[in-house]
Amino acid sequence: MTEQDIKNMILNMQNSGRKITTINTKLRAYRAFFNFLHKNKHIKKNPIVNVKLLKQRKEVVPTFSKQQLQLLFSLCDKKTFVRLRDYTIMLLMLDTAVRINEMINIEVTDVKENEIVIRETKTFFERIVPMSKALKVQLEIYIKIRGKAETEKLFISQDCNELKKRSLQTRIEHYGKLSGIKDVRVSCHIFRHTSAKMSIQNGGNAFHLQQLLGHTSLEITKKYVNLWSTNVAEAHVKYSTLNGIMRQ
Repeated sequence: MTEQDIKNMILNMQNSGRKITTINTKLRAYRAFFNFLHKNKHIKKNPIVNVKLLKQRKEVVPTFSKQQLQLLFSLCDKKTFVRLRDYTIMLLMLDTAVRINEMINIEVTDVKENEIVIRETKTFFERIVPMSKALKVQLEIYIKIRGKAETEKLFISQDCNELKKRSLQTRIEHYGKLSGIKDVRVSCHIFRHTSAKMSIQNGGNAFHLQQLLGHTSLEITKKYVNLWSTNVAEAHVKYSTLNGIMRQ
């Protein structure tokens, strides 16, 4: 395969209506393959070395407004265990911007005095997420009512088993339908986007946000750089999304 063959393949995929993300995923796979062959001297020339990924238009993801967040919070009346749990989850997602897979794997012992240890991360690096006073108070209430269970997972179902990803997604979608919110998709991932956006709007800097989100670099493409320091915790107290909401 030559460089021109690869370019022709890209053109064919574009003409057939393939999405840019799909094409780039294929190119990354080819790049890894040809880099391996070239490194191990199975081929003399690497045909993909000068082929660049296609540029993508970055779409702005709609996020929740403060009013929409307050509406979602109000739908969790906290009169039942499930709604109390769901309310706690919403606060945690908004305050810490954790991914759904990270959150469902948090254990009770991961909740420390002023921070949460995130062990099951996308990058395979543990990280520590500072939490606001509002979240700390709510977690204390939830953990007390949660009591003992068969699982060590922080968030559990009504029958005391660990909360599954799909079950949580369904619950959040349920509140979305109840709220009548139409212009924003009510999902766990949108809570993460909202947290990031509001953190920046409240004055948080890129380094604080990088660490909060658990990205490997400011460009989200390079090696993970661990920049945790006491400044991050101080910045979180100052720029916490949840603190801003609860002061309303």
